[in-house]
Order: sequence, then C-alpha cells, then structure tokens
Amino acid sequence: MQDDLKPIEDNSVIPPEHADTIANVPRIARPAPRTTAQYLREIAKTGNPLAWFLMRLWEPSFEFDPNYVPKGGDAGPLLQEPIKYGLKHYRIGELHLDTGECVTAWYKAAKTGYPTLVYCHGNAGSLDFRASILKEITDRGFGIIIAAYPGFKGHRSHPKVDPSEAGCNATGHAMVRYLVNTMEVPMDNIVLFGESLGGAVALRTAYNIEQGNPDRGHEPQKAAAAVCFNTFTSLVKRAREQFPMLPADILMENRFESDKIISKIEAPILLMHGKADEYTSYHHSEELHKASGGKATLELLDGVTHIATYPGTEEKDPEQIRHAIDCMQRYLSGLHLCLPPPVRDEIPHKDAPQVQWEKIVAKPEPKPNTPDQLGR
Repeated sequence: MQDDLKPIEDNSVIPPEHADTIANVPRIARPAPRTTAQYLREIAKTGNPLAWFLMRLWEPSFEFDPNYVPKGGDAGPLLQEPIKYGLKHYRIGELHLDTGECVTAWYKAAKTGYPTLVYCHGNAGSLDFRASILKEITDRGFGIIIAAYPGFKGHRSHPKVDPSEAGCNATGHAMVRYLVNTMEVPMDNIVLFGESLGGAVALRTAYNIEQGNPDRGHEPQKAAAAVCFNTFTSLVKRAREQFPMLPADILMENRFESDKIISKIEAPILLMHGKADEYTSYHHSEELHKASGGKATLELLDGVTHIATYPGTEEKDPEQIRHAIDCMQRYLSGLHLCLPPPVRDEIPHKDAPQVQWEKIVAKPEPKPNTPDQLGR
C-alpha cells in the first residue's frame, strides 16, 4: 500500500491515490472566489457600506493568525525537523488534501494499549508552537499526527492560499485517511483532538466521517472519541462577542458552527475548558455541552488559561499542560482506550498553580419507543 505521507526530503508530490478508499471521508470543495456581483449583494444585505468594509478588513486577522511567533519561537519561514523542537522519534512528511494542497505533517506511532490522536491545531502559529503539549501527550504513550493547515507555515503547495474553514477540515480528513489507509490504525483507536479553533475542526471531522458517502456505497463509521480543549460554540458567536457592531452573521464565510452539529455526533465527546481562559470564555464549552443534548462530558479546569500550554510564551506553564492532559487521559481511560493518568502528589510544588477539575455530565433524555430518524 503506497504511503500518503511522503518524506519531505524527496521534494516531490505523490497523487492522493487513497482519496476515495476511506469510506467515511468525503471530498471537500474549496469555495470559489467571490465575484463583483456577490460583493454588491453583500453590501446591499448589510445596508451599510462602511460596516461591510470594516468586516472584510477585520475578518481575516480575527479568524487566522498563521504568522504569529511567540517570544522565543521559531521565526524562520520553514519548519525544522521535530527533533529541533525536542520531539523525538517523529516522522515528517507531506500530506495530500482533497482540496489539492500539500501540507507538512508530523507523525509518531502509539505505544501498545494507547490510541492515536488526530491533533487539529488552533488558529495561530505553526506546529512547533505546540511542541510542549505534543511532548506531554506522546511521552505518555499516545500516538499523534498533526499537520499544518493550508496557508500556515508548513504549507508546501504553490501558489500559497489563504487559510480557510474548508482547508482546515480537509486537513483533518487527510490525517484520518493517512492513519486508516497507510498506518492501518482502526477507527476505534483514533481520537480526534482539537485545541481552540481546532476543536471545531475535530468536531466537524467526527461528524463527517459518521455521515459516510452513500453515493459511493460507503458505510458510516465513527472515531473512538473527540476531545476539544478551550474551543467555542461557533466562530460567528465568538466574533459577535468581540465586535458586536459588525455584521458577522451575514458576512462571515469561515463560520465553524460546532453548535449546529455536536448533537448529531455519535462518538463520545469530551469538552475541556480552562476557567481562566483569557480569549474564549468557558461559557462557550458550557453552551456546547448543552447543545449536545447531554451526550458530551464537560470538564472545567480551574486556573487553566488559553495560551499557557504553548511554548515560547511568558505565560507557559507545564503544570497546566499536565493537568489538561491528565483530564483527557482520565476520560479516555474510562472508555478503556488507555491506562489512567499517573497518581499525582496531593501537595503540589509550592510554585505550581492550584489547578482543580470539575466534572459535569448530563444524563441523556430517555429514548422514545419509536425508531429514531436514522432508522437504527
């Protein structure tokens, strides 16, 4: 079976031969550029040319910040090998997307008895930005695959494109396709993990693979679980909070509306959120939990912020990384996917934050006697 993850040193592109072989990954089309007539219709909808102009000016920087470099981070135009960032025994290569782009991916196999995480990163920075949390995850035995989104550092196609929701979702699907087709990892041993905006990508990927593709005779399948860390209900709602005067509901193209699909996802879902998140309030995860109809499990982490899990930031805190991954591992061990996290000392180091976790599980509504809408 040919490998979709081509070593970068070969400087060549392999056609995505397995694009149609995985039953649960549909193709994704990138939206066509807007025409002048579409722009005029948008202005007419808003009724305010100035608001339309400000929205179009502000939207790209709000949604994505691919060039962000934290203090002490790698400001170079190209990704270095994972070992340069302290990540050992990782494989690096090119991952081909259904949208036609080619992106850099890092992969490390799981130890026996642990699942592999499909890591969907957030809206800012590059793969090396996540080195600390990647190391914490793989040091425990989890496998991992993480790929750059189109438009981010690590995007290897030319010409380069702007980041988009379609590109992010295509990256999530391609990572699943690589694990299933090339590494032969079973779906029931794959966990979709997303931080911040990546949480929306993880949920969308979980939803799409469960839909299957009836036109091609492909049956729906599902991942072992989906885990979201510090994510939002939808990017549109997040935009309304920050800029209530702009017509985000009408004009935003990259919407990432997790609240509309989470109740339709059958895989177990964990929503982790730091109560000290300085960018996205934990109320977003509470709303997602409610929107799930009681299917999701919500874990609120006292003292955990949004960026403390990232290297190179002054706020970086290994204790917060550890507690967040403990929370995830505890949940996945309850699904019999791995061992529970190690027992920690009851009295933490004097300089460590007092991080605690709160578990909220709503019981699902009783099922009616009549068959459900899917006929199962």
